[in-house]
Amino acid sequence: MTELDLYIKGEPPVSAKFNAFTTSFSDDLNIIARQIDYLSAILISNNNIFASEVEQEKNFINRIRSKTKILQMYSTGPANDLYYIGNSFDSSDYIDFSKNENKDRTPLVQNGKMTLGINSVDVWRPENIEVLSGSNGYFGTNHSAYIPSSGDANYKYHFIDTPTSRNIDNIRDNNPLSFFEYEQIQVLNKNAQSRDFEYKYVSRSGSDIPTEYVDWSSFAGNSLDLNISLKKTVAETANYVHIIPYFGDGNNISK
Repeated sequence: MTELDLYIKGEPPVSAKFNAFTTSFSDDLNIIARQIDYLSAILISNNNIFASEVEQEKNFINRIRSKTKILQMYSTGPANDLYYIGNSFDSSDYIDFSKNENKDRTPLVQNGKMTLGINSVDVWRPENIEVLSGSNGYFGTNHSAYIPSSGDANYKYHFIDTPTSRNIDNIRDNNPLSFFEYEQIQVLNKNAQSRDFEYKYVSRSGSDIPTEYVDWSSFAGNSLDLNISLKKTVAETANYVHIIPYFGDGNNISK
């Protein structure tokens, strides 16, 4: 809402006009700061809602998986009078928690197993991440493009639009908004008019050493493998690793 009221030529440079401008400008900055706080709160709220919906869908999937396993066992049973007594522990549908005498010690049922309830959670944060031998890919998304909007015909490339996707430290930052990507590319039908160097990148060069090139388009493996080592200087107990998959942008044009 700030309006720039310039001094007129010949007008005495009184401080009242300048003070009024700085006061109005300060008010605008405060309004913008409050709007940013509001947007940040909305973003956090939407992320929590999305995470809750994902967990709810996981529970539904576990219920379907549990019933499917039971039906598969019945279909392969040797006799029609076979009765199944048990639990596949894909969900807690068949558990009567009212029989539990200690309500604070309910069991944890998850991913086909039942364990004692969790008393406390201590997050184990690695201090160093090292890529081990046997890995066969490249950091980041370097060969993926998308059109940002219907009104913009220019392509954008992920290695420019999301430069932090190649940061391997994103694995351990516990931030739902950051991610790490790892890729391999196989170009089957190369353009006959293309140059050979179009499918290579410079891995090493210098005035006293020959330039070395690496072909990024001829991946012939059956799987993309990333072997990493998580280390910490002080020994601490850790009993599981939680991996959150990232499936990328649905507007990709090519990969």
